[in-house]
Amino acid sequence: MYFFIDGYTIKGNPILVGTIHGYFEEVNKHYQIHGLGRPFDHTSDSDVAILPREQEQFEKEPARHAPPNDKMMVKMYELSLENNHGFRAAAWDFTNLDKYGDFCKQKIAMASRTNIHYYV
Repeated sequence: MYFFIDGYTIKGNPILVGTIHGYFEEVNKHYQIHGLGRPFDHTSDSDVAILPREQEQFEKEPARHAPPNDKMMVKMYELSLENNHGFRAAAWDFTNLDKYGDFCKQKIAMASRTNIHYYV
């Protein structure tokens, strides 16, 4: 039950808006079988209809995140000095390369999941 509340199936797959629409359509079929009107209309302005529309728009957006800020980078650097061959040093190396090598910019610059804005 908690998987479902968190937005995941028992197998750990995310429940996407298409699945939710499928659930609502099954509820509508149930009501129709019993001679009742369809309770769910995806074009209405009810919260039940608006939330899946907003989720659908969110699912279309690329997964973006902001690059680490300067304060975070300084702290990572300081922690990396404790052991030159430790995990923190490796994390610093990769994060430093990612941020200052502009690899983060590629993630941020994604126009969609399949289209990236390229910068020279």
